[in-house]
Amino acid sequence: MSEQGPSTPDGRIEKPEGPRGALFLIRNKEDGRYLLVQRDANCKYYPLQWSFPGEHSREGEDPGDAAVRGAEEELELSLSKETLVPLVEHTQPHAPGTTQAFLVDLPEDQTPVLKEGAALGWFTLEEIKGMSLGFGHQDLLQYLT
Repeated sequence: MSEQGPSTPDGRIEKPEGPRGALFLIRNKEDGRYLLVQRDANCKYYPLQWSFPGEHSREGEDPGDAAVRGAEEELELSLSKETLVPLVEHTQPHAPGTTQAFLVDLPEDQTPVLKEGAALGWFTLEEIKGMSLGFGHQDLLQYLT
């Protein structure tokens, strides 16, 4: 999938219809902290910055399916679409279109495993508010408690 999308006859970039991926904001119900991933140093966008985990949708895949697949591939977490709580469609500053942000509680007896990125960390909402997040994820904090 192109990050820019098709252009119109006058050269403007068209936004894709519907979210082009998913963000999964994973909360640990026991202590209320949220999982963030630190990006690798060689990433094209936001190197070494922290962000919420996410996944681009494959062709024909809805954002909920992308979230479930991405959590398994990137964190070895088994999520269920039924446990995903849609929060908002989030616009990322570096690319047209939106991603669907979901809130999900960490499944019991599961621990995320870093498969992609430089580090994983659990942070309180207050700690996250003091961080510089990649992908404009600060805009999502208003939807968290």
